[in-house]
Amino acid sequence: MRSTARVLVLVLATATLLAGCGGSGQDVGSRESTAPTRPAESKPTATESATPSPTPTPTRVPGTYMIGETSEEFAGGVLTLASIEVLPEVPTVDGATMAAAEGEQMVVFHTHFVNTGTSTVDLTCAGVPNWYITAYDTEQREMAWVGESYRLPGNPECNSQLLSGQEADWTFIFRGLAGSTPRVLQIEDSRTFDDWIAFALTDEPLRLAQD
Repeated sequence: MRSTARVLVLVLATATLLAGCGGSGQDVGSRESTAPTRPAESKPTATESATPSPTPTPTRVPGTYMIGETSEEFAGGVLTLASIEVLPEVPTVDGATMAAAEGEQMVVFHTHFVNTGTSTVDLTCAGVPNWYITAYDTEQREMAWVGESYRLPGNPECNSQLLSGQEADWTFIFRGLAGSTPRVLQIEDSRTFDDWIAFALTDEPLRLAQD
């Protein structure tokens, strides 16, 4: 079981990590005069070839996904994050719009949900049982959930119950600060808050940030 540490920090580029481990190239002063002389290393002959060092491959944190990927089964559901949009306002089925307040923006998540649990799921009014959904920007600032997703085009109506095994497209919105960059969509198991899945909202994978 994964810990409750938040998934909020960018993975550092491998090249940056390697550069940070290199020497500065400066003289080492008196240490240089006392260091023993190393025997010269032989160079590969024409019949030998130097073995190239393998390029380090970043390890994906278990339970994290990128935009366009589908999650593992988690607490009664499977989620595919198809895309996100950052908009000043969002049209609704009743002809009005959901508009961002001054200094804010609307972050629209386009997803597909599959009910893998035994309970029914009312996506647009009650939400997914046992899921606590949060979102953060690149400055680790939490965004605010916007309700009334039944007003969004293509969503199930309020009280439209998905039976076990049924699925539906599901669009929902978070409010963020204007000009901010969405970074993480995180879903926790609200029964214990001991487990989670998360989607990276940029093209950088995620790594754990310990509390």
